[in-house]
Amino acid sequence: MAPETLVVDHGKVYLSEHLLSVCARLGISVQPARPLTPTDKAAVERFFRTLGEGLLAALPGYKGSDIHSRGAGPEDCAYFFTHELEQVIREWTAT
Repeated sequence: MAPETLVVDHGKVYLSEHLLSVCARLGISVQPARPLTPTDKAAVERFFRTLGEGLLAALPGYKGSDIHSRGAGPEDCAYFFTHELEQVIREWTAT
């Protein structure tokens, strides 16, 4: 079942002709969030914060959001392919 409304950021990909046309065909209205108003997407913003602090910060190679959050020698640590990181996130979310 498709959602009724999609709240999006102002990024080009979210307001692209392709996305807007697909949503129109599916009967989904697109509502841009207000700039610099994370409360318009509070659930998603909270999930990203929880993901970052609860999982990503514990992974090898984590660089952090700034120099003070960075682990020692992140360039020398492990990295993940997209499918590997997706699996780690799925397992973390499930448990």
